[in-house]
Amino acid sequence: MIPCVLQVSPANGNRQANAPNRYDGPVMKALLALACGALFASSALGVGSPAEAMPLQVQQWREIQPNKVRFISQIDTTDKVFFITIDDGWTKDPAVATWVRQTRTPITVFLTAAANPEDTSDFFRRVSRYGSVQNHTRTHSYLTSPSTDVNDEVCGIQSTYAKRYDERPWMLRPPYGNGGWPGSATSEHRRISSVVGPCGIKFVVNWTALVSNEGKFASQNGTDRIQAGDIVLLHFVSGLRDQLSALVERGKWSGLKPANLADYLQRPNVAENARK
Repeated sequence: MIPCVLQVSPANGNRQANAPNRYDGPVMKALLALACGALFASSALGVGSPAEAMPLQVQQWREIQPNKVRFISQIDTTDKVFFITIDDGWTKDPAVATWVRQTRTPITVFLTAAANPEDTSDFFRRVSRYGSVQNHTRTHSYLTSPSTDVNDEVCGIQSTYAKRYDERPWMLRPPYGNGGWPGSATSEHRRISSVVGPCGIKFVVNWTALVSNEGKFASQNGTDRIQAGDIVLLHFVSGLRDQLSALVERGKWSGLKPANLADYLQRPNVAENARK
């Protein structure tokens, strides 16, 4: 049971649209999560209220013109890999950076600007040394809320991140997954993409599995195993180092290893993105 995904290859960047399967029953409930805190709606996995349910309707993946922003939550690949993404940035444990250096694990950091004063940039550089730092908005606001200034939340921090991390972000993780699921309403996709596309965002990235702040794992496939192509969500919280170590071991159960998400998506032209 996977959502609509993007078919890509790190070697040639070929892509094709695929239709999703259904999100149903307890599997869906396991992934009703707050991206800030990763609280579960399923009482079997934890207590919390979802910010946005993964959509029930079956819809094809859509490429939104004219800015070609793609909404994804999984990579369709035959490679034995999965992808680690860490959100927000409030807790900065040096042990996490040390673990990344020792294990050479690629991590995509989706950073909230409010959690990232300039004097902490070195920490996130070290955590993302085999991956990248991407955009998770300025203040972690709902992007589909009429009161949210999406341009300020996303585009307003693009240049700052480019200076700090030597690359302009081209992926966006919407807070709480709000408006970012491949099956979300077309109007939500269009509102987000029409604003973030012109400032350099090429992919809006959600997830198919997550680790809660308490270390509990949940996957949309309804098992305790990671599947090839899964994008896994974690947060910068106390105990993250142990969560990462356990997640890598869980991947080994299925013969999988972490890979750099950027290698499986078409990176934008550097000169083009520099002009955004």
